[in-house]
Amino acid sequence: MASIKESFLLITPSEDSSLNIQNNYNFYLFLTNNKKLILFPEAQDLKDAGRQIEILIDSDRAASIICSAKAIKKPFKSAEDLCSDTLTVKKYKEIQRQTIIDWLVNAGYRSVSLVVEKGEFSARNYIIDL
Repeated sequence: MASIKESFLLITPSEDSSLNIQNNYNFYLFLTNNKKLILFPEAQDLKDAGRQIEILIDSDRAASIICSAKAIKKPFKSAEDLCSDTLTVKKYKEIQRQTIIDWLVNAGYRSVSLVVEKGEFSARNYIIDL
C-alpha cells in the first residue's frame, strides 16, 4: 500500500482487522508521504452512524478509507431522509420545549441527568443540554 499514490477504499473481513491495518498504515505514514487512512466504522449505535456521516461529508477528498465488509454493506439514509429527520431551530422563532425533547428521543438521544457523551441530553427547566 505504500506505493499507492491515489486515494483508495480497502475492505477487510472485520472491523478489528481494519483497525489493525489502519494503525500500522498511519504509523508509517510519515515515511511514505502518503495520504491518511480513515476508518469507516460499523454503525452499531448513533455515535458510529454520526461518525459515518461525518466521514462522508467532511472527509478530506484526498484521504483513503478502510472498512469492514459489514460496514460497507449496511445501507445509508438518503440525503432527503437525513433532511426530513432534521429539526431546525432558528433565532427568534418559538419552538415548544416538548417538541425538542420528543425529537431528541425519536432521534435516539438518551435523557440523562448530566450530559457526558454524544447522544445524550438533559432537560432542566428551560435549558436543554446536548
